Amino acid sequence: TFPCIIKPVDGQGQKGVFKATSRMELQKLYAQCLGFSASGRVIVEEYISGRESTVNCYMQNSSIYFFAVYDKMPTRIKNNWSPQQYRLPSFYKNDRHIIDLIHQISKSAQIHDGPLMIQIRYRQELPKVIEYFSRPGGSHTYAFIEKYYGVNLNETLIRHLKGESLPEPRITIKHPKLTYHLVYGPSGQAPSYDFKNLKDVKEHKTYFAAGELVPGKSKYERIGY
Repeated sequence: TFPCIIKPVDGQGQKGVFKATSRMELQKLYAQCLGFSASGRVIVEEYISGRESTVNCYMQNSSIYFFAVYDKMPTRIKNNWSPQQYRLPSFYKNDRHIIDLIHQISKSAQIHDGPLMIQIRYRQELPKVIEYFSRPGGSHTYAFIEKYYGVNLNETLIRHLKGESLPEPRITIKHPKLTYHLVYGPSGQAPSYDFKNLKDVKEHKTYFAAGELVPGKSKYERIGY
């Protein structure tokens, strides 16, 4: 049924993800989507409308050691599903639904230890899974979580891999609200950005110096935050 989503099976950063509203459009997007897959494979899945969030959690012995839910605000660029912002705290306050969802995925996917990241959208106020991964969140979200909750998930993962015991996470809400804003620019020469006059900026970083080549296949690439 349409609309649907077509995306590479081995993509990253949500590149090569497209929404098709008809069979003809799906056929046109197929070749474009293939260009983002190293293995030459794509997947077509149901399109779920609604607000989107990320559940970033850490499992220990089949129990939830820590989890955070933050909202994802997409870019306004057509057919660009990359996030423009992540926001904490989440608008969704029903932790019971989230906890049940984490346990369902942990059990069915046999992810009993380590990181688990789940992308969800809400249908009639209930979370619906888009996809999940057994890996830490990308795009510096580990730093975003640490700045808000005071919990370093990268450090947790390293300690766990070394066989060390994990102490109870000391959650300390450091800010009433926190936004992680990603900066995009066209492929080619990187522009110059001045963050000095922005208010309430806790941290910023650019991946390319002004005039440096920004590689990539997308019309717009992530160049900083």
